[in-house]
Amino acid sequence: MLAIRKAKSLFTVVLTIAIAFATCHAFAEDAYIESDGTSGILTGYKLKPASRVAVDFALTTTEQASGARLFGADRSHTALKMSGSFYIGGAENTLWVIHLGNGEKYDSVWPKDGNGDFITLDTDRHTIVIDYPNPPHLYITGSITNEVPNEDFTPESFTNEAIEPIALFARQNASGAFEKQCKARIYGVKIYESGALVHDFAPCLQDGMPGFKDVAGDGGFICNPAAETSFTYGGDILVDESAYVATPAGNNTDSDKHLYIDTGYCPSGNMRLELDYALTEAQSSGTWYLFSGTSRFCSYLSSAGIGYGVCSTWGSKSIAKSVSNRPGVRRTTILDIPNKSAMVVTAGYTNDTLAITNTSTYAQTATIKLATKDDANDYFASMKIYGCRIYEAGTLVRDFRPCVFGPLDGTPVVGLKDELTGAFISYPAATDSKRLSCGGKMELPSYVETLRADSRYIDTGYLVTANTKVAIDYAPTEEKGSGDTWYLFAAKDAYNFAAYINDRGFGFINSSSWKMDVGADVGASSVNVRRTVILDNPANMGAIVTEGVTNATCTTTAGGPFSRLTLRLGTQVGTVDHCASIRIYGCRIWEKENGEYVLKRDYVPAVEDSVAGLRDATGNDATFRVCASTAASPLTYGGAFTPIVAQTAAKVMHGNTVTLTATAPGATSYSWYRNGEEIPGATSSSLVVRWRRGGETDTYAARSVYAVDAATIESGESESVAVENVTPGLAVIIR
Repeated sequence: MLAIRKAKSLFTVVLTIAIAFATCHAFAEDAYIESDGTSGILTGYKLKPASRVAVDFALTTTEQASGARLFGADRSHTALKMSGSFYIGGAENTLWVIHLGNGEKYDSVWPKDGNGDFITLDTDRHTIVIDYPNPPHLYITGSITNEVPNEDFTPESFTNEAIEPIALFARQNASGAFEKQCKARIYGVKIYESGALVHDFAPCLQDGMPGFKDVAGDGGFICNPAAETSFTYGGDILVDESAYVATPAGNNTDSDKHLYIDTGYCPSGNMRLELDYALTEAQSSGTWYLFSGTSRFCSYLSSAGIGYGVCSTWGSKSIAKSVSNRPGVRRTTILDIPNKSAMVVTAGYTNDTLAITNTSTYAQTATIKLATKDDANDYFASMKIYGCRIYEAGTLVRDFRPCVFGPLDGTPVVGLKDELTGAFISYPAATDSKRLSCGGKMELPSYVETLRADSRYIDTGYLVTANTKVAIDYAPTEEKGSGDTWYLFAAKDAYNFAAYINDRGFGFINSSSWKMDVGADVGASSVNVRRTVILDNPANMGAIVTEGVTNATCTTTAGGPFSRLTLRLGTQVGTVDHCASIRIYGCRIWEKENGEYVLKRDYVPAVEDSVAGLRDATGNDATFRVCASTAASPLTYGGAFTPIVAQTAAKVMHGNTVTLTATAPGATSYSWYRNGEEIPGATSSSLVVRWRRGGETDTYAARSVYAVDAATIESGESESVAVENVTPGLAVIIR
């Protein structure tokens, strides 16, 4: 009987373990791009002596054409200094061959299995690795790695960069056409240099076109727009959500739709402009201007393809009209005055270049406009704008990115924001019925607004000391009137600790000392320009910073005791006048202690019970700071608010669930993340978390989501919540 009881006990233990660890998983299929064997895709990457290339693939048939390339950079062995390709061929299509070249020398090597037999073709999933600096090369199947010797080529053999970029599914011949095509699926391509990952091409869709997005490098998208039907896709495909602003279809033909963006920037002889764009409809007739700063500086589309105007010289470089005018294909058109060149880049590959004429006298007064000719009366383009960069003598001076400015519950203003200066640009005559559209994935900071007309301001309740440093992040919402003075913040009284703007620009007051004309040429009250103003008592310094770029600094007088009144934002203290109409994105307060600045307050915009104000993210001030004003009118607010998740930590038992709840004002939906990875399909304000085996602790966070046109605007990420998966104990029963 004892033996039987022991047997039952063992069965109970095994059964309990099985129940405890049994789970049901549904894994999404890995994404892939599949070629029908009629074309290829260029990566834009040229092999280097330190390059390592890994391609994750599966053939769709073993009946490949002789010499078919899964990937390669072997347009010409005699011209290339280095090439690498994966060769499929040999007697009865039974051999995998790695083909290597260095100058006019090349060799072929065949991988073998553990028994010394050649590896035959199949349709299983494999990874091929060509490692120039560290041979042998690798052919990997699941957990089995077969080494491929490379006896004739040592790392010292490779000294130069390849002439042509790597192609996928094919190779390029001497005329630039794809040949030796391969019928296969590619799940991903990783490229390393000296051991560091520089490109990670993942299968992706961009405007419905299959290709690969570089998720580790510059985020570029590679495809073949001239052979779109040659490629299909499958699996859990990545969808590119790059943000854009767009002019409408019919922009050139319909006068009611004429839209453009004025950059406010004048071209010079040291200038390079890069416009990242895609057409929204095919250019069938007439001329469309992609950008223009008079006919001396422009890029346009015509029946001949893409052309450029530079100085007094027009250059026209014919790029196949079917390629240059195809809608939905993302490209970059570049005009580089100092280097006397113009070019078009499609999917990471430069289509063609054009030598241009330069001149030492290149003074222009017309500003550069996007999607139209400089006079803004004709030649409009229907296009999406993903970004625009301007360089002077090689230095980046403007970096325009798509942006939504203004309330999300009303009609937002869509345009471009310069990441360097904070300047916001849009169609200059925008109305509710005539404005740019937008799409993709954008971020928009939250804010609360003070209003001069209603004397609205916020009292932080903080007593400034001689060791205090204050920084306010703000943007004016209306132009300051002539003769007016606006206080951005002030403490004690107007003559002790304050930052302000008047007709002479920015100014500071510290210990009865006035500092005038600080940053007078910056445009202190320019509407919609986001800046940070800093007054640092211990350092006796004031500063104006625009999007990370310090415009101006000044030396101030050491502050006094500051013991009477608290710091207020958006007004003078005492008489409550000289108020400012500004959006407040945040305010930080430090104290210098033992030689180090210690953050005491980090006020961020928040909404509680439909009331807008500032919350201290450091937790040192429990009071929710709301509007204080003579009119007692509430603050207005906007932007994408970071959600608050009700829980801070939770435990979930086997077979049970725990529900997390996020709240943010105005959010249309939410995105949830587990351990940093987005959870597909989790879009409601509540997330039901089920027990996961392993006894590990997962972290969850949320973002609030807002919608404008086709754009998805996300907030910052909430504070994370730790959810512990409690491991059930083992039940051992002895009877």
